[in-house]
Amino acid sequence: MKKFTFISVIAAGMLMLPICADAQYKDKKAQEETPKTEAQLIMEQADSSETPVVITLKQALEIALSENVSVKVADLEIKRTEYAKKGAYAALYPQIDLTGSYQRTLKKQVMYMTMGGQSMGIEVGKSNTINAGVSAAMPIVNAQLWKSLKLSALDVELSVEKARSSRLDMVTQVKNAYFGALFAKEAFNVYKEVYENAVKNLEEAQKKFDSQKVSEFELVRAKTSVANAVPNVYNAESSIILALWQLKAVLGVDLDMNIDVVGNLDEYSQQMFYDIHQHDSVSLDNNSAMKQLAIQVEQLAQNIKIQQFANIPSLALAFNFSYMSMADDVSFKEFPWTPYSTVGLSLSIPIFAGGKRHQAIRQAKNQHQQ
Repeated sequence: MKKFTFISVIAAGMLMLPICADAQYKDKKAQEETPKTEAQLIMEQADSSETPVVITLKQALEIALSENVSVKVADLEIKRTEYAKKGAYAALYPQIDLTGSYQRTLKKQVMYMTMGGQSMGIEVGKSNTINAGVSAAMPIVNAQLWKSLKLSALDVELSVEKARSSRLDMVTQVKNAYFGALFAKEAFNVYKEVYENAVKNLEEAQKKFDSQKVSEFELVRAKTSVANAVPNVYNAESSIILALWQLKAVLGVDLDMNIDVVGNLDEYSQQMFYDIHQHDSVSLDNNSAMKQLAIQVEQLAQNIKIQQFANIPSLALAFNFSYMSMADDVSFKEFPWTPYSTVGLSLSIPIFAGGKRHQAIRQAKNQHQQ
């Protein structure tokens, strides 16, 4: 019989191998067929290209949405709160557990009895005790648990709003960094033109000085203008490098990635003031910080109710089914197994806890007032 069971298990395993292999092949094929996003293509090109890969503001925002660490953390926080919410709802379902125990009696209990005027001691129990079974329990009436589910839903809502706030902050940071790089480029062009004009003025002054049309003072002043313009050009060039590094840091990419910006500030001048020109008045309806505060206030209000509902009685249903066996020898085949089962209701009425629940309510109200 054991040999037949062993062969059956091996045969079943061999039949499952092609199914598992096919599933792995399909997963690998699906990953290979998944089209790459534009942001991924740009990053791959920037990693392998020797010349700078020029990106627009829209492309920079797409890269930040896919690579920025704060956005990824916010998305993971949403998943975490969703898992916590599902875990809270799981408390409404029956909790089923398998239980088992083994107990070896080292010294049996002795019970004394008087028979025929003489006291006698009799050992009670068996040397081996085995207990195995299944137990289940579920709440029927639990107001505090029901109210905590509402709090879990608010946690998810708050995480979603925080993720939205992270994206808005990220968009603002990317735009500031992108416009900062454009500003650094335009400043470099201005200083470069100043240097070129100073060089031309020096050439004209040199020619006039050679022909004795200007004094030596004018020639020295032209040379001084050129000397003063050179450091400004180098500083402006360094500012471009620093601005691009800042943009890469905000995007969440490697600082060695070869990317550059395109356009000028004139092209984005209308976009910078679009929101201001679109609305006549400032509205805080969609302000993320205000929404987060509103959700947090609601959470504190729900927390007060949770602490208050701790004074409400709760009712739970419990079920237990087990087998117990007791014997002196270790031969499991000869153990006498006896079934045992119970089902019942458990009513819990809070009466006194040393003022703990009352203080918890006062603490929750204090937090709500803050």
